[in-house]
Amino acid sequence: MSRRFPEFRHIALHAPSRFSQHEEEAIAKQLSKLRSNGWPIIVHPDSLRTPRFWRPFGRQLCIENMDQRKRSGRTCEEMVEIFRKFPEASFCFDIGHAQQVDPPMSHAV
Repeated sequence: MSRRFPEFRHIALHAPSRFSQHEEEAIAKQLSKLRSNGWPIIVHPDSLRTPRFWRPFGRQLCIENMDQRKRSGRTCEEMVEIFRKFPEASFCFDIGHAQQVDPPMSHAV
């Protein structure tokens, strides 16, 4: 339960889904100001270009699986590679993305 929003049982923040590598450090710094809330910060794997900006988020870094439009984070194998770089990160499962990549949902199971 959130102290600031007691009516909600779970709060997460979704980082911008598209930004340039030049903007990455500034975005990570802005998001780090919200770390004291303890909310998971959901990010797209292709946004994690510079691991040193994101590793300090630890378990609050919540990596979302992607759909077919992206070049990484779509399959279990691709996610394993991403989590090797961010072993403390948590996972945001987007079932719609998973179904688009794997229509029978055999990997999602």
